[in-house]
Amino acid sequence: MSWKIDLIDDVVVIYMNSNKMNLINNLFLHDLNDAFDIVENDYKENPVVLTSSGDVFSAGLDITQSYPLFKEGDLSKIKTWYEHFKNSLIRVFSFDRPLIAATNEHAIAGGLVLALCCDHRIATNSTARFGLNEVTIGFPVPSVIAEILTYTLGFRVAERVLLNGLLYEIEDALKLGFFHQLSDKDEIVNAAVDYAKQYNKSQIAAYSFSKIALRKQVLSRIDNYSEDMDKKLPELLSSENTVGSLGRLLESLKNK
Repeated sequence: MSWKIDLIDDVVVIYMNSNKMNLINNLFLHDLNDAFDIVENDYKENPVVLTSSGDVFSAGLDITQSYPLFKEGDLSKIKTWYEHFKNSLIRVFSFDRPLIAATNEHAIAGGLVLALCCDHRIATNSTARFGLNEVTIGFPVPSVIAEILTYTLGFRVAERVLLNGLLYEIEDALKLGFFHQLSDKDEIVNAAVDYAKQYNKSQIAAYSFSKIALRKQVLSRIDNYSEDMDKKLPELLSSENTVGSLGRLLESLKNK
């Protein structure tokens, strides 16, 4: 596992480091699950901070890996890929202890969704951008993301940010509810640890029970009706329109 795990003042700090921009690919998802395995097995009563070792929290899906998969058009392979992606997000969203995102710099698309899976989110007061640009690049938003955003941001904000696909500067990101507080970049992990320390070990069981109760309904919806929506996803991801849009995006990125 390329991620690092530290214990600071009884708070577990997970440093994501799968690649330079923490693009979400197979290695990133394996690292995520390995890290949460360690936390769940070795640190059973500690609050957790999720951050990045680099200058980007996460720039979202690794198109260089997913584009060939979608272009190949094997629906069973796409379904397997999506289940891995979905289950990894659910694992973070359903993690039952205090989970704080120290979002150092950019968090875009799936990277922002990962931050929004956390209970409390801290951003840096910088020129970073945040948003969900899936629709603008021709990528259909899976129901698991729609459900998490609706729970976290409320329906009207979730609808706005998903369907307009804009990237926001920090002032607007705060207004939209992406983040709860700001910190200087050099102090963001310390700020997240300080916030997490308010939950001592005697409170963790009560916190966990209450968090599960709050999120039970949305997790039930993901398990039930979202399954019907997701049946359409592999065919849509391999469609001429989606593959064409992602191909043009890759070309534009190569030319930068």
